[in-house]
Amino acid sequence: MDLLHRFTPKFMQWDRPAWQVRSVLSKLLLCRTQTLGRHLYRCGQCEREVTVYNSCGDRHCPQCGGARRAEWAETSSEVILPGVPYFQVVFTLPDKLSALILGNRQTLYNLLFHSAWKALKRQVLASGRFQPAALMVLHT
Repeated sequence: MDLLHRFTPKFMQWDRPAWQVRSVLSKLLLCRTQTLGRHLYRCGQCEREVTVYNSCGDRHCPQCGGARRAEWAETSSEVILPGVPYFQVVFTLPDKLSALILGNRQTLYNLLFHSAWKALKRQVLASGRFQPAALMVLHT
């Protein structure tokens, strides 16, 4: 096995992608196709019919999740300050902590939010060009 293949994360090994990647890709392939079903709309005046195929609803889908994400970002940035650019930053916890989190949700989520804000604030202030602010959401 060559060095590149040995150190490539599992989800990037395209000869056998991880099941999560295969699941998302299969949803994207089926999005807005007959396989997922359809709705038929008919104009009451001219009787013209239009078929609209169902979407996959996956958050990774540019047609489904992308639009919702953009709409949320726009709404959120207006709530904070209209016209101020919005940047999304994601902080994650290792999956090895899942069992620990289940028994200590409040404490560990508070710790996650506190540490994420501290790290983000430190980085933004270090740039010397911006006043940090954040809207934090727990995304499970």
